[in-house]
Amino acid sequence: MNKAAARLLPPLLLLFGLCTAGAAEKKPVVPKELKLRVVSFNLRVPVDKPPNDWKTRKLRLIKDIERLKPDVMGVQEATPAHHTAFKTLKNYRCIGSYTDRVKRREGVQIYYNAQRFTVINTTTTWLSETPQIQSFAKGANLPRAVTIGVFKEKATGRHFVVANTHLHHKNAEVCHPIQVKALLRALRPYLEDKMTVFLTGDFNARPGGIAYTALSQTLRDAHEISEKPPVLPEHRTFHGFRSRSSARHRKIPDTARIDYIWVTPDTRVLRYESVDNFDKNGLASSDHYPQCADVVF
Repeated sequence: MNKAAARLLPPLLLLFGLCTAGAAEKKPVVPKELKLRVVSFNLRVPVDKPPNDWKTRKLRLIKDIERLKPDVMGVQEATPAHHTAFKTLKNYRCIGSYTDRVKRREGVQIYYNAQRFTVINTTTTWLSETPQIQSFAKGANLPRAVTIGVFKEKATGRHFVVANTHLHHKNAEVCHPIQVKALLRALRPYLEDKMTVFLTGDFNARPGGIAYTALSQTLRDAHEISEKPPVLPEHRTFHGFRSRSSARHRKIPDTARIDYIWVTPDTRVLRYESVDNFDKNGLASSDHYPQCADVVF
């Protein structure tokens, strides 16, 4: 190396160090869009006679869930029998409590893909005037609750909230205002923190009803904002095990939609489907159609 080159080397090294130091500075992390498949499914308590008895129906139910491939799934009317059967589902775990912790008749649990997500926190709150203890609202004769889970995607560290509930099926004008008030109060901390929230459930309420109107002030009905036209085997979400080709089907009251997936305004709904769960023999996996939303946020 000649003397001229030797004299230039220290300044060049200093300049190179400054450049590489600048390049090493962390750029602001832009969160990736997170895509999820959110499902709401009333499983129907196992009390029916053949051909809808639990022993044979559970095989249809498991097959439908495997076909749906949910990332997160809020279930209603879930019993110990359901949870035992669902142990065969690969990679899924469950959070949540029974609405009646003593009799364990049914619950509003949340299933999630444990390979993709971890649970940060989970709570159960009852939909009544005394939400911190097992109780039921005025006008209801069963305890109703909401399960809330805070989830983190392992790959990105992104957080989101899933809540799952089941409003009472009678005396809606009396108990639904109380239940929705308790539900929104339970969700308020997450909404105030601007977290992405998904609310699934059987609300036993038509569009325009008391519960629907109250919830739509804060959340959006995924069916209504789907970017692709919603896929519906029919307008109602409850079919009572009666296929559309059955004469008995016409006797079902037109309850319209009562099962919903609600989302916060930061969420796009790419596709919404009320999934036809009748097999080729005209037998269904439950008395409700599962609701499925492909979302991104």
